[in-house]
Amino acid sequence: MWGFRAVFHSSTRIGLLITLMLAYAEISFGQTPRLIIPATYIPSLPLPVVVEVELNGFVSTIHNGIDSLYWQDNDNSGTRGLELKHGRTSTKLNGNFSGDIDLEWMGETATIPAETGPTINHSGSVGANQIWQAGSVQHITGDVTIESGVTLTIDAGTWVVVDGLYNIMVDGNLQINGTDSQPVMMVGNGVVSTWGGIIVNGTIQANHVFVMSGGADGNLAYGHSNSQAVVKVENGTANLNRVYLLDNAGKGVGANGGSIEFTNGLIQRCDMGFR
Repeated sequence: MWGFRAVFHSSTRIGLLITLMLAYAEISFGQTPRLIIPATYIPSLPLPVVVEVELNGFVSTIHNGIDSLYWQDNDNSGTRGLELKHGRTSTKLNGNFSGDIDLEWMGETATIPAETGPTINHSGSVGANQIWQAGSVQHITGDVTIESGVTLTIDAGTWVVVDGLYNIMVDGNLQINGTDSQPVMMVGNGVVSTWGGIIVNGTIQANHVFVMSGGADGNLAYGHSNSQAVVKVENGTANLNRVYLLDNAGKGVGANGGSIEFTNGLIQRCDMGFR
């Protein structure tokens, strides 16, 4: 998926070449730029883009000037300046794309095709082990409860779209198996904050997940900022690795008890980070 196949006018090609030359000059001395993106996109939903710079296998701590993210689909193209803070930052591109989306940032390129899989609806209790597979859109149309002793597994590259102020209650186990090249997407069904969050009384192990447009259930708001936590541990355990909590109305992560381990992730444009 890392081939770059955008079609540019000649003047744009010259500008892109100059940009690439400058980018490579900026990222010398062992620094490596990375684009972290979904494997597919849904035309009506926002597209998150995380960028970072690695240095000797670790995320760099650099703060730098603004570097441009370029994108193009069948009908549109654009740029957006991104400023690294501690080696990582993010942005959200609004929907209404068509065809493949081509991206370029600091010489790193990628192409994202549209998601074409079927939609599978979910609500109510998950009373037996289930696997939500990639190549489909898992559509939540009501509160979902994973019962005690039950494991719900979400495969790499899966889209989970929540159609309202609904929550996922984890009394059993939630295993989210995203990967670096195929992260899991958990989003509301719209361009604004439209769903609740994940409430953990059991265990959640989440790897390489984008979580967007959540934390909007006012009935679960708490704390001085009076908002819902998108991932809330009540008495359970949460292990969150490479989880990107972006553009949520509520807090990123919260707890009343239990334990949370949050590693290599990012919380941006949320009500607050932890509470």
